[in-house]
Amino acid sequence: MDIYKIKSHLKNSDDNFFNKLKELTNYMGFDHCAYGVIPNNSESNIKPVLLNNYSDEWKSIYSENNYLNIDPIVNNALFSSKFFLWDSYLFKDNKKFWGEAREFNIVRGFSCPVRDPYGNAGLLTLSSGTLEIKDINHVAEELKLIAKLSHENLSNKLIPAGNKKITLSTQEKEILNLSAAGRTSQEIAKTLGISRDGVNYYFKNIFKKLSVNNKAQALSKALLFDLLSSTMEMKIKLRHVVYGKRICVYAEDVYSAFEINKEQMLEIIDVTELITHNNIDLISELTLLDLDLEFKQEGIERVFVFV
Repeated sequence: MDIYKIKSHLKNSDDNFFNKLKELTNYMGFDHCAYGVIPNNSESNIKPVLLNNYSDEWKSIYSENNYLNIDPIVNNALFSSKFFLWDSYLFKDNKKFWGEAREFNIVRGFSCPVRDPYGNAGLLTLSSGTLEIKDINHVAEELKLIAKLSHENLSNKLIPAGNKKITLSTQEKEILNLSAAGRTSQEIAKTLGISRDGVNYYFKNIFKKLSVNNKAQALSKALLFDLLSSTMEMKIKLRHVVYGKRICVYAEDVYSAFEINKEQMLEIIDVTELITHNNIDLISELTLLDLDLEFKQEGIERVFVFV
């Protein structure tokens, strides 16, 4: 299905968008359609608002077992802004969950996180019991468009009114950029020609705007929602996967970023911290942070962004 047909099918359906969405995705071979959104909010335990066409029985099982807390699809989406395809491998450490999902024809699927400048995080998930991964991948670009249109049309209907668009001033962006490069508040003050108290005042405003509590959270959220300058030189994107309950990055990307090989890296991290799956080396997010700190001691400063 081409882009024109997708837009035509979904346009002028403000009051009936989700039904139109179900019709469209069912036509493309998907049995189930789910859209959820987490509003921009400072509460860490806020739950998403959901729309889906799963059976009442599966909804009941999902709720009673608190599967939201261990759902690898949701966990993967929280750390990424890139779509991903999934099958049994994603659920390898949640066999009970996976077994029950399969009973309801939830076998393979497509999930696409969507984030907006208002700080809202949306997720479109489509699942099928018959489509193969290669079939889903073949229409991935069309599905990305559907995810974007779904977020644009449904997010404001599901979350409380009054959400304000998150914007950072030029000075706030510059301060975050310098902080990302490892500068202290005193060093940032000297660079910008303002007092240290002035820098801390800007940080307080940034924390408030982004609903976060510290600099690391502020930088992570600003990058996730594309609020910083696109010319941020220290930004290196790393592909990632969910391995068990951990977020892991491809070791190949790390080798390239640090301009080292596997042997040199193993001199820095413990060999047990390197995971090999299907001949692909993976490094956990926590190990990656330790690795970055090791290099910062040598004056190399980077910010890693998961994609």
